[in-house]
This record gives sequence, C-alpha cells and structure tokens, in this order.
Amino acid sequence: TGPSDISSSTHGYSCGGYPNYQPLLTSIEKISFSSDGDGSVVGQLTNGTYTGSGQSSYTAGYSSGGSGTALNNYVEKFLFATDGNAVNVGNLTNGGSTYTSGQSSITHGYICAGNSGTGNNSMEKFSFDTDGHTVNVANLNTSRYSVTGQSSTTHGYVSGGFWGGRSNVIESFTFSVDAGGVDHGDLTSASEQVTGHQY
Repeated sequence: TGPSDISSSTHGYSCGGYPNYQPLLTSIEKISFSSDGDGSVVGQLTNGTYTGSGQSSYTAGYSSGGSGTALNNYVEKFLFATDGNAVNVGNLTNGGSTYTSGQSSITHGYICAGNSGTGNNSMEKFSFDTDGHTVNVANLNTSRYSVTGQSSTTHGYVSGGFWGGRSNVIESFTFSVDAGGVDHGDLTSASEQVTGHQY
C-alpha cells in the first residue's frame, strides 16, 4: 500500500510502499507505456517509505515525504534516462509529512497538505533545475491528509482527503504565481486515498 507514483513520457514508476505485514519497500519499479507487461525493479530509494507523493520533471522522478520508521522529510530523485538508485536531494521545510499530494509544473515539484501529527494545509515547492530543500509558498484553504494531486500545464489541484471526515473539496493553485489554493469545485463523492493524474 501507499507507494509514490511517478511518470516519465514513456514509463510509469512505483516507489516504496508497505506490503501487509512485510518490511517497508525501498524499490523503484518501472512499467512501460508502449507495451503491456510486468513491472521490473530498476533501483532503490535511500529509505523505506510509504504514503509519500511523487513529482516528475522531463528528466527525473521524485519521491517526497511519507512515513517509514518515522515521518519522512526527504526529497529523493532518480533519473529517467538510466535505471539506478535515488539520491536524497533535499528536505521538506515543514518536517516529515505523510499522506501528502504531489503536483508538477514544468519547473517545480509541489507537496501539498498531509499529516504531520495533525492535518495540515501547507503548499511546498522545490526546483527541478537545482537540487535543494523545499520552500513553503502558500497554504490551502482547508487542512487535509490522504489527498490526491493532479496537474495541468498551468495549475495544480488537490482533491478529496480526510480531516474530521471525508472531503469532497477540489482546490486549485496557479503555477506561475505563488498563491494559496482557491475553491475549484467538488467531487461527486467525498473520498480519501484516491489517485491523481497529470498532463
């Protein structure tokens, strides 16, 4: 359960996870978009983790946050062009957080909401061009965890989640300007731990 999901233009990646009653996974598993077939392990994260979020640049995948033996505040990066292990390239500003959502613009990765002991409404981002820590850029309107993230070419979205009950809220934020989330609409059903997609 709970791997971080990442996509290149040609492959999908599943990073980490927590099999029932098994040790935490560190594996980076890859599947091809062009041909049906099983996944294959192509590398390892530096830490076993689950319920983190994934981000993608044109050249690299990122697995951020999550939970392991303790809350995880790492941003780990691996290259799409060559199979291999991830490296730790930064930390989350707000400390460890789990059940977060991930979004990707052309230039930055985003980690939104999550659970650091309580639900939070933070929006953090990191640069794809330069390895480094995240920065807190704004806040969502509502604190939630077990959320899902989506990305267009211009906006990020945070959907559903849980805090005091399941949420149906969809918030959007603009990639071009650091600003808080705005109400975008509602899901047809209040949901948590759902899946998201990007352009």
